[in-house]
Amino acid sequence: MASVMLASSSRVGLALLSVGTRIPGLQVQGIRAASSKGRSGSSNRWLARQKADPFVAARAEEGFVSRGAFKLKQLAERTSLLGRGKCIVDLGAAPGGWTQVAVQSGAKVFAVDLLPLDQQAASGATVLQGDFLSEELHEALRSSILSSYGRRGDAREGEELSAPEAEALRGEAVGKDGATSKTQSQQERISLDAERPLEDPSGAQTKDAPAPKDRDGRLVDIVLSDMMANMSGNQVRDRANSLDLLKAAFLFAARNIRCTHGSKLVMKYFESQEAQDFRRKVLEKAFNSVTTVKVAASRKTSSEMYLVASGPRRSVLSQSAEELEVLMDV
Repeated sequence: MASVMLASSSRVGLALLSVGTRIPGLQVQGIRAASSKGRSGSSNRWLARQKADPFVAARAEEGFVSRGAFKLKQLAERTSLLGRGKCIVDLGAAPGGWTQVAVQSGAKVFAVDLLPLDQQAASGATVLQGDFLSEELHEALRSSILSSYGRRGDAREGEELSAPEAEALRGEAVGKDGATSKTQSQQERISLDAERPLEDPSGAQTKDAPAPKDRDGRLVDIVLSDMMANMSGNQVRDRANSLDLLKAAFLFAARNIRCTHGSKLVMKYFESQEAQDFRRKVLEKAFNSVTTVKVAASRKTSSEMYLVASGPRRSVLSQSAEELEVLMDV
């Protein structure tokens, strides 16, 4: 596991998450992973719910650090998200259930959260701990992704790789230590159509070779966001905070996601007029397809759903920062 801490406290032994310079217009405080919820109501009711939850039992049986792992598995059953050689960014990752699932698929995974990930979940991933609404975190994450490919990034610019080079890169995408999941032989193989650039194809590709890097230093295939803000009870504030997290995930994707049919942005959201406006005015302009998914692993009492945006449009995402800010003004 590679780990990046943006700042440290002057208090000995206590880590301090960097706030940094906030991205203009985004002010939400207290990002946390969806799975890092505190108990509500009586402990007895909470324990009873846990015992009756089939995903809690399955989590222990399959060795996941959270039941949230099954949300990603179910999302992946509905739409192609995982697979060997893909570059996946997991936002709001703690405690790490989604990260575990992504790593097991053979993908190169970068996990981000204010909270530390479980060590078991962090194994095989690059972990950045900090505030995703800070410009420093965005730059640190982008730098980490680019650095992880090293000179391979140059080859992915569009150079045609020899068969041995392509095979070597495909193997390196699993991890330097060679660790793979037991189910790796069953992993989904990326289709040629899924990896075909939407605009200006860069050249020939093979089914087994990693797809060439998109223009503008784009290396990310899938952006997953399970981020949510701490609820205050003030609906206006909570909706604004949730919208800011959608905007932050979109802005990172706009700068880093590859413009191919197979590239996707997946974001947790809660039903609101603001979320609907964001989908209609932003996502549907920036992506070829946007769908809403409710997974069985979400608790019945939860209103959480996921927006799945597929096929990024280069003409929209390559706009300047100022133009993207105008687009996100919903």
